[in-house]
Amino acid sequence: MNSLSLFLHRWLIPRVTALSENTYLASIRAGMVSVVPLTILGGLFMVVAYLPIPGWEARMAPHLPLLQIPVTATFGLLGLFACLAIGYDLGSRLKQEAILSATQSALVFLLIQLEMKDQVLVMEGLGSKGLFTAILIALVTVRIQKAFTDANWVIRLPDSVPKVVSDTFISLTPTVFLVVAFWILRFVMGVDINAGVQTLFKPLVFALNTLPGILVYAFLVTLLWSVGING
Repeated sequence: MNSLSLFLHRWLIPRVTALSENTYLASIRAGMVSVVPLTILGGLFMVVAYLPIPGWEARMAPHLPLLQIPVTATFGLLGLFACLAIGYDLGSRLKQEAILSATQSALVFLLIQLEMKDQVLVMEGLGSKGLFTAILIALVTVRIQKAFTDANWVIRLPDSVPKVVSDTFISLTPTVFLVVAFWILRFVMGVDINAGVQTLFKPLVFALNTLPGILVYAFLVTLLWSVGING
């Protein structure tokens, strides 16, 4: 076995395997995979609207607003759907009530997308531009939910109360904390969370838009696939 094979099998593969099995990364992967059908559906309507056929664009022009509706409902809300899916999956992996984890994640994500002046949601932040924010919000909210549960900082009702009602009250304390914390951060302190997250990930996005970045990414994907690690 040459030195490259030794390096791959003794050092790189075990570490990459452990990384791929990380709870948080696995939840991100599962959540993002779950929204792929939505992108396919939205993409179909985009293809119909812009088929490369002479005269097709002019023919479809009166119908573009109608065809744009499913695109907005899928691509335009991609961040929200990803936040729900990642929150649900991570809540399940951390032994929390998954549906409540998803609800908390979506609530906080929608909260920070509100515009203070008009009290309306900024649609731009709900789509792909808010995707990184959605991922971070889902991870943070579920992690805080688990911290409250582990510390027993929750409202527990008697065993005679139905489980669905009891679980709702258990989630009340972390939900209140999350809403108040992000409300203060976003509106009282005036922190633009979307802009901050985009700035944080800008170097990574820029790198993947360059030839060296694409080549490195393609090499890593091929390398990991060749040793049985994918997804």
